[in-house]
Amino acid sequence: MQEAFTIGHWALSFPLAAFAALSMHLALATQNGAMQTFAILSLALASVLIAWLTLATLRGLRDGSLLAPEPVALVHSA
Repeated sequence: MQEAFTIGHWALSFPLAAFAALSMHLALATQNGAMQTFAILSLALASVLIAWLTLATLRGLRDGSLLAPEPVALVHSA
């Protein structure tokens, strides 16, 4: 079963973007070709993830499913 998209999915982007920024900083500091390639790939991955999150957010807002209240279980007393 697939989990529905929620705002919490945006938490995936923050560590990945920080990792990409650190990789870019290290690539500039070391001037290492392999590190530069790795930094570009990590930045591309972060960009693709953020683009997917943006599209999923827009789709959820359009459908009305993103900000819908969660179902609550009813408790009956006997």
